[in-house]
Amino acid sequence: MDKPIIISYPITEATPMYGSAPQVKVSTNSSMQRGDTANSSLLTLHNHTGTHLDCPGHFIQGGRQVSDLTDEELCFNAPVLIDIPLKEGELLAPEALEAFKSSLRK
Repeated sequence: MDKPIIISYPITEATPMYGSAPQVKVSTNSSMQRGDTANSSLLTLHNHTGTHLDCPGHFIQGGRQVSDLTDEELCFNAPVLIDIPLKEGELLAPEALEAFKSSLRK
């Protein structure tokens, strides 16, 4: 099997957030400089941080959640990359995908 390609967005305290979601916070949890046995960080982030998958349960009461999905459903073997430029704040409308219907069906 080929090495999987993981598409994501770097997550830092400067990561742009959707709407009014709180910014990412990174704080020191333990520090060898302070005498702790190891260095570790505490990450606080909203579930819409970076690249993510919205399941039906996000918008539909009783819909499937991420925890309901199998590993096979979360692994995409033949992804399609399409370029649809949007203006800042503009949402992707279903009509914008019409031109890519045949590629998306494959």
